[in-house]
Amino acid sequence: VSSINSALSITAKSLVFSGELDGVTPAVDHHTPMYNNLASNCKTFVNILGGGHCYFANSSFTCDFGEGTSNPQPTISRGEQHQVLFDFVNPWLDFMLKADCDEFTVFQDSLAVSSRVTHNQSCNYVPLASSLSTTDASCNGLSDGTATIVTSGGTPSYTENWGAANPNTLGAGTYPVSITDAQGCIITESVTITEPTAISISSTISNVSCNSLSDGTIALTPSGGTPNYTENWGAANPNALSVGTYPVTVTDDAGCSKTENITITEPSAISISNTTNDVSCNGLSDGTVTLTISGGTPNYTENWGSENPNALSAGTYPVTVTDDIGCSKTDNITITEPTAVAISNVNSTDENCGLGNGTASITVSGGTSGYTQNWNGEDLNALSAGSYSVIASDVNGCQASTTIVIGSISGPTVTSSTTNVNCYG
Repeated sequence: VSSINSALSITAKSLVFSGELDGVTPAVDHHTPMYNNLASNCKTFVNILGGGHCYFANSSFTCDFGEGTSNPQPTISRGEQHQVLFDFVNPWLDFMLKADCDEFTVFQDSLAVSSRVTHNQSCNYVPLASSLSTTDASCNGLSDGTATIVTSGGTPSYTENWGAANPNTLGAGTYPVSITDAQGCIITESVTITEPTAISISSTISNVSCNSLSDGTIALTPSGGTPNYTENWGAANPNALSVGTYPVTVTDDAGCSKTENITITEPSAISISNTTNDVSCNGLSDGTVTLTISGGTPNYTENWGSENPNALSAGTYPVTVTDDIGCSKTDNITITEPTAVAISNVNSTDENCGLGNGTASITVSGGTSGYTQNWNGEDLNALSAGSYSVIASDVNGCQASTTIVIGSISGPTVTSSTTNVNCYG
């Protein structure tokens, strides 16, 4: 009677066992009233079929003798009754004393399927459980994923243990979390956060065709992330690029972005150096120009218009060099000529008295010094009256000529008259 009354003050989760064939303390008089009086909000009455009173413990002469004189008698052995008892007590104690919440489920499942007992239960206890909601990382490599746990059952309140992870700033990965209720029951969940693939940018580049032009182009092929994509080239036009490195930012439909630097190159500038041979003599057309070309894209062509670079007179000549891909450069090249060879300061003295003592001299200028004079072997200080040709030549063989006339100065004239002697002696 005292245990039946004491049950009124018990609020803890409770488990009551009875043997179906207990003739010493029949369940209807003892165990059932005790179960009914329990103040617990989770109580279970387990009736072991065929079980007796004393078989809950080891053999005792006094108990066994008393039960042996009662009616009815147990129909299972002590060992069998112990086995049934332990099959239910063990998970219950693991649940109550070790906070092993899974064992409550084992206990409940055994009650539901066991053919060795009947039971009665009034229990509003629900095993500790959780539901998860997640938001994945918005962009590859970010840690803005979140996980939210809604916990129910068990014994409130609850604590979550995420280890070193922060459920509000999660990157891609799998995160274990344990949830503990006020009784100490623990469940472990696993949260997986995903992320979109990284944005990848491949590019097709057409470099500047000719030095200093702005006809380079870049075409992008983005992938990964979340299509669709937008490109931000800043102030640059990807269809009209000069040499340089250009940053471009690709943004996907989720707002994730990637920036790459893409370089446009150009060929080196065409360079023209020249070797000239100027006109040798004034008025000739024997000047020449030989070009040495570098830069651009070999091979090269030269366009001299109507001129022949191997037969040039004095003047300035434009030449256009075009490389193998059509880039060109024009240079102006000047051919010079010497001034004409000139003879000046022609001096002469006439022959005097037929003595062959006439003289001649000239001054040569222009052309290219030094000069030679060809008098056909005459001695310029011993010239007889007559005409003398001279050819003046410069170092290049350019010539000028002139003729000098040497006059004759006669000697004095003697006139005589005679008168013959009229008479001898």
